[in-house]
Amino acid sequence: MKSTYNQSLPQIVSCLFGVSLFTSAWGEAPEHSVSNFESIEMLCELHQSNTQKSLIKKLPPETITYIKSKYEHTLFTKEHLFYPAKKAKKLIILFNGANKNRYMMFSWFWNDKEMWRDTAYLFLKDDDYCWYLGNNEKDFVQDYSNIINHYIKVCKLTPDQVFTVGSSMGAYASIFYATMLGLKGVIALNPQVNKMANEATRYSIKNAGRRWQDLDKMLALHTKVPNISLIFAYDPRDEAAGYALIDELKKKSPMLLIRRHPASMHGIANLVFSKEFVESEINYLEKSTQFMETKSLIFDDDDI
Repeated sequence: MKSTYNQSLPQIVSCLFGVSLFTSAWGEAPEHSVSNFESIEMLCELHQSNTQKSLIKKLPPETITYIKSKYEHTLFTKEHLFYPAKKAKKLIILFNGANKNRYMMFSWFWNDKEMWRDTAYLFLKDDDYCWYLGNNEKDFVQDYSNIINHYIKVCKLTPDQVFTVGSSMGAYASIFYATMLGLKGVIALNPQVNKMANEATRYSIKNAGRRWQDLDKMLALHTKVPNISLIFAYDPRDEAAGYALIDELKKKSPMLLIRRHPASMHGIANLVFSKEFVESEINYLEKSTQFMETKSLIFDDDDI
């Protein structure tokens, strides 16, 4: 006799540091019990990302000046960098955190020959520290959405070929825009998620004023959410934010990678991100479509 099982539960790859099943190039984590996640249906796979640190590419001042003169643009009043690809197969959007007048990882993905084959890169920043949302005076969401959609069209891609990356404020934006615009995947490190978990940050989320949106509540309104690689530290605010995000995502059916970094501080982007890590993680999220799909599995009762 055949039975049908509807597989619509969230697919979660648990990569929790401190669990003996997994190892980390980031060092040993404090003791952590899997029981914390007993309420979550988990798909456990060994997935080791390449976390070998890149040497930060120190570009000479004249190269930086050249990059800005040729590849920095202004659309909808927002400055940004864009590296075009000859035959783009995907677009990676990197949202800067709360560091004024910087573009996240732009030197890592710079190509001295100015030849990007199949991956285009868009670097965004919010020098007003409004979490890419705006403030009481102005809404930024439409501006950033227009910029992203513009470059999706320039690259002749679909939203399913676009990925976002960010840390802290940039991680919030990565999840927010990937969800709102139906993008493929996200790498998010220590995102602010809601007011309850982040009463005080380096730059208060109060900057966004009435434009602020709690990510968990925003995700609850969407039936489709992106594949997400979530990394958070042992800082109490980051823990609270991370678990709030997980609690909402477990109701959906995305591919969710969860990692705990052993650090107890918020600012750990330099300990986590490398060019190799970002590339390998996006490659994994890109090829995990099968985990996103709701399937009806047919099996014999004898197999149960």
